[in-house]
Amino acid sequence: MITRSDFDRPAARSAAVWLFFLFSPALIVAVADISPWQRAVSLILVGLTGPVFVAGHSYRGPLYEREWANLALWLTPLLLLTAALSCFIGPWAATMLPFVTSVASSVARFRYSAWVNLTVIVAYGVYVAFTGGPNALLFFGFMAPIAAIVGAQVASLRINEERAQLSTELRLAHQRESISRDIHDLLGHSLTAINVKSSLALKLLDRDPQRARQEVEEVVELSRAALDDVRAAVYGSHTPTLARELSSATSSLQAAGITPQIDADPDVESPLFAWALREAVTNVIRHSRAGACRITVTPQRLMVADNGVGIQKGTSLSSLSSRIDAAGARLRVSSPVASTGTVVEVTV
Repeated sequence: MITRSDFDRPAARSAAVWLFFLFSPALIVAVADISPWQRAVSLILVGLTGPVFVAGHSYRGPLYEREWANLALWLTPLLLLTAALSCFIGPWAATMLPFVTSVASSVARFRYSAWVNLTVIVAYGVYVAFTGGPNALLFFGFMAPIAAIVGAQVASLRINEERAQLSTELRLAHQRESISRDIHDLLGHSLTAINVKSSLALKLLDRDPQRARQEVEEVVELSRAALDDVRAAVYGSHTPTLARELSSATSSLQAAGITPQIDADPDVESPLFAWALREAVTNVIRHSRAGACRITVTPQRLMVADNGVGIQKGTSLSSLSSRIDAAGARLRVSSPVASTGTVVEVTV
C-alpha cells in the first residue's frame, strides 16, 4: 500500500515546477477542432498528468528499487493518459512524450529507461506515420528529440543523485569504521592496563598497602582517561600523543612485570606512532609472556621488541595494519629468532 511517507517532498517540489510545461498540451486541446465535451475530457486528461508526473518523480517507497515494478506503477498511467488524449487530438498528443520519458528515467536506471523511452518514441512515431499528415509528422519530428533529451537529462540527474548517495554512505561507513577502530584500540589498551594494575594491587594489598593504593589510584586515573578518550573518539576529536603513550606504556609494562627499555627521540611527535605503540604494547602484555620490552622511536621508525614467546596463533594486529595502510606507512611483524620474541616495526 502506498502512503504519503513513501514520497520525497523535495523531489515532489522540484517536479512540480515542470508542470508549467503542461500548458503546451492544454493549448493544443484549446485550439483543437473538437467538440466541447471532448475538449473538457481532454483538459481533464492533461490535468491528471500533473499528479502522476509529480508522484512518479518523488516516489521512494518499497517498489523504488524494483525497477520494472516501479516503471509499471508510474509509466502505465501516463501511457494510458497519452493514449486517451490521442483519441481526441490525434498525433498532436505527442506533446505528452517528454513527460513520459522524464518519469521513465526518474523511476528506473538508465539501462532500463533508455530502452523504454526508445520503444515509446518509436511506437508513437509509427502511430503518427499511419494516422497523421505532413504537419503531424513535422510536429512529431520536433517533439521526439525533445522527449529523448528530457529523458537523458533526468537519467543523468538520477545517476548523479545515486553517486552522491553512495558517496555519503561510503563516507559514513568510513567514519563508523574509524570510530570502531579507535574505540577498539583505546579500550583494548586501557582495559588491559586496568586489569594488570588491579591484579597487581590485589597482590600487594597485604604486604605493601601503600604501593597497592598507588596502583588503585592509577586504575582510577586510567578509567577516567579511557572514558575521556572514548568520548573524544566518538566525536572524532581524539588524537593520541606519543609522549603520553610512552608514559602509559612504561607504567603498564612495569605493572605487568615486564622491564621497559625506552630509547625515544623526544622531538618526535607522531599520532600514527602513538596509535601503533598503544596496540603493540597491549599485545606484548596480553600475549608475549616477555620479561623485557624495548621501545625505539626515531623520526622515521617505531620499533617495539620483546623477548617473549614469539608470534602466537590468534594474535591479531588487523586494526593497526588498516590504520598504517591508510596512512601510507609500512608495518612489519617478525620473530627474529624461532619462537623467541616479537618485533613490531612501523616505518614512514
